[in-house]
Amino acid sequence: MSEIKNQKILMPEYLLNFSCIGSECEDTCCRGWTVVLDKKTYKKYKNNEHTKLKGLLVNSIVRNRKSITDHYYGAIKLDEQGNCPMLDENILCKIHAEAGEDYLSNTCYFYPKNIKKINNVLEMSASVSCPVITRLVLLSPEPMGFVEIEEQIKRPYVLTYVVENTNSFDESKDPMYYFQDLRIFMITLLQDRRYSLDERILLLGLVFKKIPSLQKNNELNKLIGMLNEYQNQFDEVENIKSMFGNHGDDYNIPFSEKFIKQLFSIEVLLNFSNKRYLECVDEIRQGLELDKKDMLLTKTIYLECYKKYYKPYFKEKEYILENYMVNEIFKEAFPFAKMCSIDDSYMMLLNLYNVIKFHLIGISSFYKLLNDDIVLKVIQSFSKVILHHNDYLTLFQVETY
Repeated sequence: MSEIKNQKILMPEYLLNFSCIGSECEDTCCRGWTVVLDKKTYKKYKNNEHTKLKGLLVNSIVRNRKSITDHYYGAIKLDEQGNCPMLDENILCKIHAEAGEDYLSNTCYFYPKNIKKINNVLEMSASVSCPVITRLVLLSPEPMGFVEIEEQIKRPYVLTYVVENTNSFDESKDPMYYFQDLRIFMITLLQDRRYSLDERILLLGLVFKKIPSLQKNNELNKLIGMLNEYQNQFDEVENIKSMFGNHGDDYNIPFSEKFIKQLFSIEVLLNFSNKRYLECVDEIRQGLELDKKDMLLTKTIYLECYKKYYKPYFKEKEYILENYMVNEIFKEAFPFAKMCSIDDSYMMLLNLYNVIKFHLIGISSFYKLLNDDIVLKVIQSFSKVILHHNDYLTLFQVETY
């Protein structure tokens, strides 16, 4: 990709206020996961002649022989504590301090930003695995907005997802033709606060359930009409709410002993080195009185925590989870980037929502409350764990109570 001097970028408004806080960050991005090196940076580090960095860099980088792309050409080996060896005593990067940001790998240079290119438009988002982004995204009571800016490009962007032209797909057979329409519909529905977030999630599933049959019959050209029809129906709020009966907001509480055993199995946790997340898991175990061997959960305790701690907090701050879901939809180019079908995409989104919900209900049983600090820690550390474990959410078949 040739260097671009100026480029229009579509992004959430929160990125206008983002800046790294360095050593003040409560969970450095230089700990707990692989520091990937692109080919250009790997060779630069291998042949480095910088006096203060030479020996440290040569001894800290390894070649990734299995890679078939230049993006993951090598990596920096973490130390025994899971830290990048380039961190100094102030938890700042020695490479950045000694050689400047231009000497950083693409991974370190762009994090926590994520850049896609769809229909020749650059889209920038960010991961809530970064604590600063977590606060910017989750704590805003206003629905997430989006802006288009023009930015001077200092380094060619590494694109995580590219779709050159969605109009090139068959409008009667391929849902990708309707990518923008589907994403706008998803975000609009998830920001419709006339409904609880649980109701919004289920209404989205109701719509997505109809799409595969249109695709099977080569009738996707009816999709826009169907979305408009559903939107008109959703405007009849009282009629739609009557569909949910007398359950109120208590019908979508993730509870499954099989799920809990999968979530907290030693085999899974051994692959995670994020101390903040492991602290959360331990607190959930203690609060819910989960035995580490059989993971049996008393449903009474769980539901009591939901009603006593989770529900009152999110009655006032449901926008936190709304913002999280909207950010993920935009960042991951739902409903297509990670999954091969509409059904799979919706199930991943549903699993994400329910897994986080379970974590928050569980940890409330330990603290006997929920507050902003607890919620931010859970969501940020959980997101950091799953960022490099793409199969994590596909492990579970989340049942609801």
